[in-house]
Amino acid sequence: MGDLLRRASKNKHAVPAFNIANLETIKNVLTAANELRAPVIIAVYHGDAYNTGFKALVEITRCLGEGMDLEVAVHLDHGASLDQAVKAIRAGFTSVMYDGSSLPIAENIKNTKQVVEIARYAGVTVEAEVGALGQQSLTDPDEAGRLAETGIDCIAVAIGNAHGWYRGECRLDFDRLGEIVKRTNIPIVLHGGTGIPREQIQQAITMGIAKVNFGTVLRDRFVNGVKTFINNNPDINEIRDILAGGAEPMKDAVRECISLCMAEGRCRA
Repeated sequence: MGDLLRRASKNKHAVPAFNIANLETIKNVLTAANELRAPVIIAVYHGDAYNTGFKALVEITRCLGEGMDLEVAVHLDHGASLDQAVKAIRAGFTSVMYDGSSLPIAENIKNTKQVVEIARYAGVTVEAEVGALGQQSLTDPDEAGRLAETGIDCIAVAIGNAHGWYRGECRLDFDRLGEIVKRTNIPIVLHGGTGIPREQIQQAITMGIAKVNFGTVLRDRFVNGVKTFINNNPDINEIRDILAGGAEPMKDAVRECISLCMAEGRCRA
């Protein structure tokens, strides 16, 4: 993932990270990305990793991606502990996130250093986070600079972004982002991409955002597509047909997110 993000930073686009849960959702992301020749990140929240299996998700991605001309990273999203990061690395994840954003900065730095040390032996990218998403505690640029010194490859920040749907219009703090960029000198990650206006996402990308996370919009489109199929076809009980009801709506969302990130045609494979 580190290579993808460094190239994105240089070329002023971002790599979209898509939160997935199972075979169907991975397939939808890879299929849409392959159509648009866009590099993508398969982001796995630790709850989904335990549910489906860390190694299973890596192998599903590998198998589905065979025959596609794609650049894909498999990433542990919001890893909550060193143990989770190690489990993901052993399973074949190509990058891991350690999220110590709820901890005092000194403890966050200490724990992040441990993850970086182990990940370096395996050639795995590391993402860390400072600040709390939403408006509770925006990222302190000085703390971001301190966390960047741990040797991480990219850093997730809170600049007005939030997980889930926004209440009212999202307003990113570009002045804060500019100060963070000055102090870190590594690719910046924007979580909570769902619902951020296009012009704000793309302005943030020109300033140093190299990875944008999307999850809520994918789940919304997939689940509502499945619900609609079931409502319109109450007598069908074939699981593959039911799940296919969410495929095109979710792929449309993936295409939209790729466009937001200006990632079309950026795949070198």
